[in-house]
Amino acid sequence: MKKDEKENAVQGLIIFLFGLLVVIIINAFIIKFDYRKNGKYGIAEIYDFHVLANSSHSVCYKFLANNQQHSSCEFEVVSNSKLRLMLIGKKFPVIYNPEEPEESVILITKYDFEHYNLDYPDSLKWVEDYR
Repeated sequence: MKKDEKENAVQGLIIFLFGLLVVIIINAFIIKFDYRKNGKYGIAEIYDFHVLANSSHSVCYKFLANNQQHSSCEFEVVSNSKLRLMLIGKKFPVIYNPEEPEESVILITKYDFEHYNLDYPDSLKWVEDYR
């Protein structure tokens, strides 16, 4: 290996390691809200679905938190259009950040509940049947 190639390889390695260190430091100092530990629960009502560019959907819902109405839309994996129509107007649990209620997650599917280590209620099993 020539001297220039060795220097370039060492410089590339140093740049890579520095970038990796920066990512680790940023992750260590950015505090992410932990819904499992600090989230509050409420009841959300679905009022709309929006089609996203890649043919997926976002579910839009509203809920009360801190005596104020909040709304949010988030990506949803419900692909059945009949089920989407059935969900509009229905109420589901929502978990939210009590300090920033706009940061919320609606719990509709079995996966949503499992992600937060919650039991999937029997009253929502009809959702899975239509998926």
